[in-house]
Amino acid sequence: FGWDTYGYSVGCNNFEDKYPYPDIDTQYPDGIWYSLPGTCPSKAYVDKNASCIAEETGGQCGGVPTGTGNCTWNYEEAGEATLVELYEAANLTEREFWAGGGSVVASRDRVEVARDVFETKYGADLPAPACDFTLEKFLR
Repeated sequence: FGWDTYGYSVGCNNFEDKYPYPDIDTQYPDGIWYSLPGTCPSKAYVDKNASCIAEETGGQCGGVPTGTGNCTWNYEEAGEATLVELYEAANLTEREFWAGGGSVVASRDRVEVARDVFETKYGADLPAPACDFTLEKFLR
């Protein structure tokens, strides 16, 4: 898997690039997936065991990540917005809120409601980290 050589690298992909996933159009064309390698990434979640966890420590570390192989990411809880808060803020029932599931416009509106609820409770959110993954660089 290369973790001994390259460490536990954080990964990402832009939905609009359609690689590696999702490989179809989605209702969130500006979406980004981030991959934060945890313990024992070579095994399925249900197959993790103490030996594997000890050998494959993952990239999460305390404090500011150093970039060394086993200290590539960290996070802090920023708060939460419940589904009930979203429905109330949008003045919609649960069914109405999720209507238009495949619509880019409806999905964008739901994200905006979530952002507004979060910012009302906690202040402005930090910008999303850039995702500079490109297939061309990856294949070199």
